[in-house]
Amino acid sequence: MIRIRRPAKPPATLRNRGQQEKEILCDQYDANPAGYDAGRMKFPTAKKLIYGSSAVRNVLIKCQHNKCCYSEAKFVRDYVPVEHFRPKGAIGQQGSSEKQYPGYYWLAYEWSNLLLCKPGVNSNKKDYFPLSDEATRANNHHGDLGMESPMLIDPASEDPREHIRFHDEEPYGITDRGRYTVDLLLRHPDLDEDRRTRFNHLDKLKLAIKALNKAFDDTGNEEMRDTANLIKAQLDAAIEPHAEYSSMAIDLLSR
Repeated sequence: MIRIRRPAKPPATLRNRGQQEKEILCDQYDANPAGYDAGRMKFPTAKKLIYGSSAVRNVLIKCQHNKCCYSEAKFVRDYVPVEHFRPKGAIGQQGSSEKQYPGYYWLAYEWSNLLLCKPGVNSNKKDYFPLSDEATRANNHHGDLGMESPMLIDPASEDPREHIRFHDEEPYGITDRGRYTVDLLLRHPDLDEDRRTRFNHLDKLKLAIKALNKAFDDTGNEEMRDTANLIKAQLDAAIEPHAEYSSMAIDLLSR
Protein backbone atom coordinates (compact mmCIF):
# COMPACT_ATOMS: atom_id res chain seq x y z
CA MET A 1 0.00 0.00 0.00
CA ILE A 2 1.10 3.54 -0.71
CA ARG A 3 -0.27 6.97 0.10
CA ILE A 4 -2.98 8.13 -2.30
CA ARG A 5 -3.37 11.84 -3.02
CA ARG A 6 -6.93 12.67 -4.00
CA PRO A 7 -7.68 16.11 -5.47
CA ALA A 8 -9.16 18.27 -2.72
CA LYS A 9 -12.13 19.29 -4.86
CA PRO A 10 -14.66 16.47 -5.42
CA PRO A 11 -16.07 15.80 -8.89
CA ALA A 12 -19.12 17.95 -9.66
CA THR A 13 -21.57 15.04 -9.46
CA LEU A 14 -20.66 14.52 -5.79
CA ARG A 15 -20.82 18.22 -4.97
CA ASN A 16 -24.26 18.57 -6.55
CA ARG A 17 -26.35 15.40 -6.79
CA GLY A 18 -24.33 13.63 -4.12
CA GLN A 19 -24.89 16.41 -1.59
CA GLN A 20 -28.60 16.40 -2.35
CA GLU A 21 -28.82 12.65 -1.78
CA LYS A 22 -26.88 12.97 1.46
CA GLU A 23 -29.34 15.53 2.79
CA ILE A 24 -32.25 13.24 1.91
CA LEU A 25 -30.66 10.33 3.79
CA CYS A 26 -29.91 12.44 6.84
CA ASP A 27 -33.51 13.74 6.93
CA GLN A 28 -34.81 10.17 6.66
CA TYR A 29 -32.69 9.10 9.62
CA ASP A 30 -33.78 12.04 11.75
CA ALA A 31 -37.44 11.20 11.06
CA ASN A 32 -37.07 7.74 12.67
CA PRO A 33 -33.68 7.23 14.36
CA ALA A 34 -34.88 4.34 16.54
CA GLY A 35 -36.12 2.43 13.51
CA TYR A 36 -32.84 2.81 11.62
CA ASP A 37 -30.73 2.01 14.70
CA ALA A 38 -32.68 -1.21 15.25
CA GLY A 39 -32.38 -2.19 11.59
CA ARG A 40 -36.16 -2.18 11.08
CA MET A 41 -35.82 0.75 8.69
CA LYS A 42 -33.41 0.51 5.75
CA PHE A 43 -32.10 3.24 3.52
CA PRO A 44 -32.65 2.92 -0.23
CA THR A 45 -29.74 1.49 -2.17
CA ALA A 46 -27.15 4.21 -2.76
CA LYS A 47 -27.12 5.44 -6.35
CA LYS A 48 -24.07 4.08 -8.15
CA LEU A 49 -24.76 6.46 -11.02
CA ILE A 50 -23.66 9.21 -8.64
CA TYR A 51 -20.86 7.83 -6.45
CA GLY A 52 -19.77 5.34 -9.10
CA SER A 53 -20.05 7.66 -12.06
CA SER A 54 -17.40 7.71 -14.77
CA ALA A 55 -16.37 11.19 -13.58
CA VAL A 56 -15.64 9.88 -10.08
CA ARG A 57 -14.02 6.68 -11.34
CA ASN A 58 -11.76 8.48 -13.81
CA VAL A 59 -10.38 10.84 -11.16
CA LEU A 60 -9.72 7.93 -8.80
CA ILE A 61 -8.02 5.91 -11.53
CA LYS A 62 -5.67 8.81 -12.15
CA CYS A 63 -4.80 9.58 -8.53
CA GLN A 64 -4.45 5.87 -7.71
CA HIS A 65 -2.19 5.36 -10.75
CA ASN A 66 -4.60 2.75 -12.12
CA LYS A 67 -3.86 0.56 -9.09
CA CYS A 68 -5.96 -1.06 -6.38
CA CYS A 69 -5.91 1.26 -3.38
CA TYR A 70 -4.95 -1.60 -1.04
CA SER A 71 -3.03 -4.24 -2.98
CA GLU A 72 -1.33 -1.97 -5.58
CA ALA A 73 -2.24 -4.48 -8.29
CA LYS A 74 -2.85 -2.80 -11.63
CA PHE A 75 -6.31 -2.74 -13.17
CA VAL A 76 -5.95 -4.64 -16.44
CA ARG A 77 -9.22 -5.38 -18.23
CA ASP A 78 -10.90 -5.24 -14.82
CA TYR A 79 -14.29 -3.85 -14.01
CA VAL A 80 -13.26 -1.14 -11.57
CA PRO A 81 -15.96 -0.61 -8.95
CA VAL A 82 -16.00 2.47 -6.75
CA GLU A 83 -16.09 1.24 -3.17
CA HIS A 84 -16.56 2.79 0.26
CA PHE A 85 -13.86 2.80 2.94
CA ARG A 86 -16.51 3.07 5.66
CA PRO A 87 -19.42 0.78 4.65
CA LYS A 88 -22.59 2.64 3.76
CA GLY A 89 -25.32 0.05 4.42
CA ALA A 90 -24.39 -1.86 7.56
CA ILE A 91 -21.29 -2.72 9.56
CA GLY A 92 -20.34 -6.38 9.60
CA GLN A 93 -18.88 -8.17 12.57
CA GLN A 94 -15.96 -10.36 11.54
CA GLY A 95 -16.58 -14.06 12.07
CA SER A 96 -20.30 -13.51 12.55
CA SER A 97 -23.41 -12.97 10.43
CA GLU A 98 -24.46 -10.23 12.83
CA LYS A 99 -24.56 -6.70 11.43
CA GLN A 100 -24.76 -3.32 13.07
CA TYR A 101 -27.20 -0.75 11.72
CA PRO A 102 -27.14 1.75 10.27
CA GLY A 103 -23.92 1.90 8.30
CA TYR A 104 -22.21 5.15 7.37
CA TYR A 105 -25.15 6.18 5.18
CA TRP A 106 -24.15 9.86 5.22
CA LEU A 107 -20.80 8.99 3.63
CA ALA A 108 -22.26 7.17 0.61
CA TYR A 109 -21.49 10.15 -1.64
CA GLU A 110 -18.58 11.61 0.32
CA TRP A 111 -15.39 12.10 -1.69
CA SER A 112 -13.20 11.20 1.29
CA ASN A 113 -14.90 7.79 1.56
CA LEU A 114 -14.51 6.60 -2.05
CA LEU A 115 -11.75 4.37 -3.41
CA LEU A 116 -11.09 1.86 -6.19
CA CYS A 117 -10.05 -1.66 -5.31
CA LYS A 118 -9.83 -5.10 -6.86
CA PRO A 119 -13.06 -7.11 -6.50
CA GLY A 120 -11.14 -9.96 -4.85
CA VAL A 121 -9.76 -7.61 -2.22
CA ASN A 122 -13.13 -5.99 -1.64
CA SER A 123 -14.74 -9.42 -1.18
CA ASN A 124 -12.44 -9.88 1.82
CA LYS A 125 -13.28 -6.46 3.24
CA LYS A 126 -17.05 -6.72 2.63
CA ASP A 127 -18.71 -4.41 5.12
CA TYR A 128 -16.21 -4.89 7.94
CA PHE A 129 -15.00 -1.73 9.62
CA PRO A 130 -13.54 -2.62 13.01
CA LEU A 131 -12.50 -0.03 15.56
CA SER A 132 -10.01 -0.51 18.35
CA ASP A 133 -12.59 1.07 20.66
CA GLU A 134 -16.20 0.47 19.65
CA ALA A 135 -17.33 3.24 22.00
CA THR A 136 -15.82 5.80 19.62
CA ARG A 137 -17.99 4.79 16.63
CA ALA A 138 -20.03 7.51 14.94
CA ASN A 139 -23.39 5.74 14.74
CA ASN A 140 -25.11 8.42 12.67
CA HIS A 141 -24.45 11.72 10.92
CA HIS A 142 -24.51 13.57 14.25
CA GLY A 143 -21.47 11.61 15.44
CA ASP A 144 -17.83 12.66 15.26
CA LEU A 145 -15.71 10.61 12.86
CA GLY A 146 -12.62 12.23 14.32
CA MET A 147 -13.17 10.29 17.54
CA GLU A 148 -13.06 6.92 15.79
CA SER A 149 -10.07 4.60 15.98
CA PRO A 150 -10.20 2.46 12.79
CA MET A 151 -8.17 -0.72 12.60
CA LEU A 152 -7.94 -0.57 8.80
CA ILE A 153 -5.41 1.73 7.13
CA ASP A 154 -6.95 4.41 4.91
CA PRO A 155 -4.37 4.99 2.15
CA ALA A 156 -6.02 8.28 1.19
CA SER A 157 -5.64 9.88 4.62
CA GLU A 158 -2.42 8.38 6.03
CA ASP A 159 0.85 6.82 4.92
CA PRO A 160 0.48 3.02 4.88
CA ARG A 161 4.26 2.59 5.03
CA GLU A 162 4.15 3.75 8.63
CA HIS A 163 2.24 0.52 9.32
CA ILE A 164 3.10 -2.01 6.59
CA ARG A 165 6.40 -3.20 5.10
CA PHE A 166 7.60 -6.14 3.01
CA HIS A 167 9.97 -9.02 3.56
CA ASP A 168 10.67 -10.21 0.03
CA GLU A 169 7.17 -10.38 -1.51
CA GLU A 170 5.40 -10.90 1.82
CA PRO A 171 3.66 -7.92 3.46
CA TYR A 172 3.81 -7.66 7.24
CA GLY A 173 2.51 -5.18 9.77
CA ILE A 174 4.82 -3.16 11.96
CA THR A 175 1.84 -1.90 14.00
CA ASP A 176 -1.34 -3.57 15.21
CA ARG A 177 -3.31 -1.72 12.55
CA GLY A 178 -0.82 -2.76 9.90
CA ARG A 179 -1.08 -6.42 10.92
CA TYR A 180 -4.87 -6.28 10.84
CA THR A 181 -4.90 -4.64 7.40
CA VAL A 182 -2.44 -7.16 5.98
CA ASP A 183 -4.43 -10.12 7.29
CA LEU A 184 -7.75 -8.83 5.98
CA LEU A 185 -6.82 -7.15 2.70
CA LEU A 186 -3.37 -8.12 1.45
CA ARG A 187 -3.45 -11.91 1.57
CA HIS A 188 -5.09 -13.44 -1.49
CA PRO A 189 -3.78 -16.33 -3.66
CA ASP A 190 -3.88 -14.37 -6.92
CA LEU A 191 -2.25 -11.31 -5.39
CA ASP A 192 0.40 -13.39 -3.64
CA GLU A 193 1.42 -15.01 -6.94
CA ASP A 194 1.49 -11.70 -8.82
CA ARG A 195 3.62 -10.07 -6.12
CA ARG A 196 6.00 -13.04 -6.12
CA THR A 197 6.42 -12.82 -9.89
CA ARG A 198 7.12 -9.09 -9.67
CA PHE A 199 9.55 -9.58 -6.77
CA ASN A 200 11.51 -12.29 -8.59
CA HIS A 201 11.81 -10.10 -11.69
CA LEU A 202 13.11 -7.11 -9.73
CA ASP A 203 15.42 -9.25 -7.65
CA LYS A 204 17.00 -10.69 -10.81
CA LEU A 205 17.52 -7.18 -12.15
CA LYS A 206 19.18 -6.20 -8.91
CA LEU A 207 21.53 -9.19 -9.10
CA ALA A 208 22.27 -8.42 -12.76
CA ILE A 209 23.40 -4.91 -11.87
CA LYS A 210 25.75 -6.29 -9.24
CA ALA A 211 27.24 -8.76 -11.74
CA LEU A 212 27.60 -6.13 -14.46
CA ASN A 213 29.30 -3.67 -12.13
CA LYS A 214 31.74 -6.34 -11.04
CA ALA A 215 32.45 -7.19 -14.67
CA PHE A 216 33.12 -3.52 -15.39
CA ASP A 217 35.51 -3.31 -12.43
CA ASP A 218 37.33 -6.41 -13.67
CA THR A 219 37.50 -5.56 -17.37
CA GLY A 220 36.81 -1.84 -17.75
CA ASN A 221 34.27 -2.71 -20.45
CA GLU A 222 32.06 0.39 -20.80
CA GLU A 223 29.20 -1.66 -22.25
CA MET A 224 28.91 -3.46 -18.92
CA ARG A 225 28.49 -0.19 -17.04
CA ASP A 226 26.07 1.20 -19.62
CA THR A 227 23.91 -1.92 -19.40
CA ALA A 228 23.97 -1.71 -15.60
CA ASN A 229 22.77 1.90 -15.79
CA LEU A 230 19.92 0.94 -18.11
CA ILE A 231 18.78 -1.75 -15.69
CA LYS A 232 19.10 0.66 -12.77
CA ALA A 233 16.70 3.01 -14.56
CA GLN A 234 14.13 0.20 -14.58
CA LEU A 235 14.61 -0.32 -10.85
CA ASP A 236 14.31 3.41 -10.19
CA ALA A 237 10.98 3.37 -12.05
CA ALA A 238 9.80 0.38 -9.98
CA ILE A 239 9.64 2.48 -6.80
CA GLU A 240 7.66 5.32 -8.37
CA PRO A 241 3.99 5.66 -7.28
CA HIS A 242 2.72 4.60 -10.71
CA ALA A 243 4.53 1.25 -10.57
CA GLU A 244 2.74 -1.94 -9.58
CA TYR A 245 3.63 -3.11 -6.05
CA SER A 246 5.92 -0.09 -5.58
CA SER A 247 5.93 -0.38 -1.78
CA MET A 248 7.32 -3.91 -2.06
CA ALA A 249 9.94 -2.64 -4.53
CA ILE A 250 11.03 0.10 -2.13
CA ASP A 251 11.81 -2.46 0.58
CA LEU A 252 13.56 -4.81 -1.85
CA LEU A 253 15.81 -2.10 -3.29
CA SER A 254 16.60 -0.45 0.04
CA ARG A 255 18.49 -3.42 1.40
